[in-house]
Amino acid sequence: MKIANNKTTSLKRFYNNACIVILCFALCIACVASSLFFSFDSSNVAKAEELHKKHLIANPKRHAYKHVNPLSKGLSLKITDSTAIVTDKSGYHLSISINTAKNQTLPEGTISVFVNPYYTFTSRTDIQKWAEGESHIPTRQLLGKSQVDTMAAKSNRIVNVDVPSDSPNLATIKQWGPKPLLVLYTSTDESHIISVQTFLTRSNDGLSNTNTPPIGMTAIMPILANPDSWKTTIDTQQSDEIVNNNRPNNAQNDPKNNPKNSSKTNSQHSGENSNDHEKTGDSAAQANNSNNSNNTNNSNNTKKLNKKNTLKKEKIISFPYNIRAKVSLNNNELNRITKQVDLAEKHNLLQTIADPYTLKAARILYRPSAFMQKAGFDISSYADDSNFELYKSAGITPNEWSLKETCSIYSSLEPSQKLSQNDSECVNGKTPVFAWQTNGKWTLNALVQAKNSGYNTVIATHGFDPNANRFATNTGVYNIQTNSGEINVLASQNVLTHLANGQASSDYASAESTEAGRISRLVAQSAFYQMEQPYASRNLLITFATNTSAKSIDNVMNALEKSPWIDLKNLQSLTSSEPFNNENSRKVIPLNSGLSSESAKSRNDKLRELAKSRENLISFTNDILDNNAIQKEKSDAGDAQSLAKQHAKMGALSKTSNSKIWSKKLIDIFDSMAFKEILHYDGKPYFDAKTHSSSFSSIANQSNEEKTNSTQANEEKTNTEKTNEPKSNASQSKNKKTQQPTNNASATQKFTTQTLVNSLLSGIRIVPPPHITVFSETASLPVTISNAHPYPIRVYLTATTKSMEIVLGRTQIVSIPADSEIQVTLPVRVTTSAQVKALFRLEDRQHHTFSTTNSTTITSTLQISDKSGTIIIIFAFALGIWGLYRQFHRKKDPDE
Repeated sequence: MKIANNKTTSLKRFYNNACIVILCFALCIACVASSLFFSFDSSNVAKAEELHKKHLIANPKRHAYKHVNPLSKGLSLKITDSTAIVTDKSGYHLSISINTAKNQTLPEGTISVFVNPYYTFTSRTDIQKWAEGESHIPTRQLLGKSQVDTMAAKSNRIVNVDVPSDSPNLATIKQWGPKPLLVLYTSTDESHIISVQTFLTRSNDGLSNTNTPPIGMTAIMPILANPDSWKTTIDTQQSDEIVNNNRPNNAQNDPKNNPKNSSKTNSQHSGENSNDHEKTGDSAAQANNSNNSNNTNNSNNTKKLNKKNTLKKEKIISFPYNIRAKVSLNNNELNRITKQVDLAEKHNLLQTIADPYTLKAARILYRPSAFMQKAGFDISSYADDSNFELYKSAGITPNEWSLKETCSIYSSLEPSQKLSQNDSECVNGKTPVFAWQTNGKWTLNALVQAKNSGYNTVIATHGFDPNANRFATNTGVYNIQTNSGEINVLASQNVLTHLANGQASSDYASAESTEAGRISRLVAQSAFYQMEQPYASRNLLITFATNTSAKSIDNVMNALEKSPWIDLKNLQSLTSSEPFNNENSRKVIPLNSGLSSESAKSRNDKLRELAKSRENLISFTNDILDNNAIQKEKSDAGDAQSLAKQHAKMGALSKTSNSKIWSKKLIDIFDSMAFKEILHYDGKPYFDAKTHSSSFSSIANQSNEEKTNSTQANEEKTNTEKTNEPKSNASQSKNKKTQQPTNNASATQKFTTQTLVNSLLSGIRIVPPPHITVFSETASLPVTISNAHPYPIRVYLTATTKSMEIVLGRTQIVSIPADSEIQVTLPVRVTTSAQVKALFRLEDRQHHTFSTTNSTTITSTLQISDKSGTIIIIFAFALGIWGLYRQFHRKKDPDE
């Protein structure tokens, strides 16, 4: 037993000693590997370790505790310029902006730039956490540094750090791909510390690594006018007329209380000239059945009241027989589109998808890669509302944005703007025409609406396939089965698209608050995607937003073109790619459009407003215009006086035909303007300065999905607003012709649907006398009604006094010839002396009020003007005198 115990003890000792030896040997190997792994300059070791500890202080985990570094209070670092792609000959350049807040000075300090040359990001979560400052990856390799002098409060300074291409610090990077980069500021007294985390991407140039196939990528820029840049002008004839402003401020003047009036009736289009006032005043004086002195007094009273009434000059608008509407864009938008075309010609592999309506209005001779639906109408908003009858009543039908309508506009383009001279290829699908996502996401209902409108392919700019960021990236081509048939979806890569459009990946990614920081992240992210599946054939899609500036797109394209791991391809190669194989394709479709309830409410309110205006317009054409009277009119086109007044009438048959055409043109013009006006209410642009953050930021924090920071989208708009005329560009010097629209400003006026309907209704005006005085029980009141339209009308004139003492004739049918005026005489009945206000309105033949309420004052002073009245008064006077005589001369009764 003792021998066995001794053997067991000796074995245990042997095992313990062997373990100790193995551990020591492992520690030695680890030390050697560590010295080889981090082969940086030994003189900077201690300092790098110390600065790295300071970096940990400057960047606590903000997501978990939302802790604010007290040492960075009042300071901010922003990357203004950096070398996004480092090669063996490029070196590295970094420009950092240091800003101090109010009442915050900054002592001397140092900007230091560190990198980890050996680190490789293993997942998208890993790369996102480094961008947000959550990951504390060791960055001990010092690339360069720069001294910062003392800064005053509320000041800014740009500090540059330049590392030459032959620097041994850069030579330590042996593997290509994105590397974590740290920019650290430390004051000399260590009272202020702040850092920014970004990326340095090393290309494979000059390295001994094996080249792998590049990843395919397609970038598309839309050529689409902003909704607020459209303007419609109509040739009109205007005349200034002086009218009295003696109108009551009652409820009937309020369009809200009158459902048949347009929402904002323009009351400034009623009235007559001063000669008509004098003529009306004379007629009123003659209608009082009084003597010459009374007529003189009435005329003088009218003149005095005319001086008291407010007289003002108003513009009366009349439309010609051959009414025409011209659609154009403002100069700022023309300038922006011209810059986009120049950019597309600069970058041959930048694909463009154009709205043919925009190309036609801009008159720029440019051939895009593909076309989109008319004006980029947001089909998702239409499908999300599910109120198709309201759209139809507003004059907006699916035909307006259908493939057939798009091809119709396409056929009217110049030959140099078309992809094929055979217009039938557009309808047959040989010409690439896709439905473009403007704001709302492509829901299943929206895809069905696009398919029903004739589109076989749609482009999703954001929000499609919400699970795409959880797995390795794949070609964003999906084949979706709907009840209306099969439809293809070309979905953009969310991360790259958001960064390309000026959107930071997260609110916590401080380096991405500037364009230079976002491009560094974009380049690093694209390299990561290639390294993720180096031998897989993929084609990613990047879509630019309409409001992304040409300068930003140029910077992004320059970075993509310089990235050797990216193979930029055209749109045709993307559409011909194999669709992503998904067993249940319905799961990739968003469940909702992502549009806010506020935008839906404002859009529906606008639709109801348009529907009411269109109802008024149809009432004008059907119940105000008198087509029956046109057939009875005789032609006086040869009359010199009529020709001089531009009132010459055409033949009955020809004019009847033109009346119907004129009415149809009015409705067509209204529907066209309504279509453009509803574009304002499609919701807030997704890629906007204050829109929500990209969905891929939810990898680190789902609550940040609705937040983002970007101002780049508005920079170009600010610059273009300072320019009133489009500037000449380089492409114009290359024989590219730009057609500029020519509008006669003196003969045209900008219209909206509301002003168009108001102008038509205001072309029929009431001009009552400013004041009349009645001296008898009955009188006549002259009221002038004028028609500024080129066709006769037939309406009702309604007059009320709201008094029993003075009563007017209630309603009277009135027919007014084209471009003429008539005077209507209304009977007045008076029972006693009084002063009332008479109200006048015009109604259509369905008794719906369409005019503003005009008024005049009627004063009655009853006088005895016949012999019988005089005899009665004399007899009464005699009886009174006789009664008084008897009272003073009567005899007393004896019994008194």
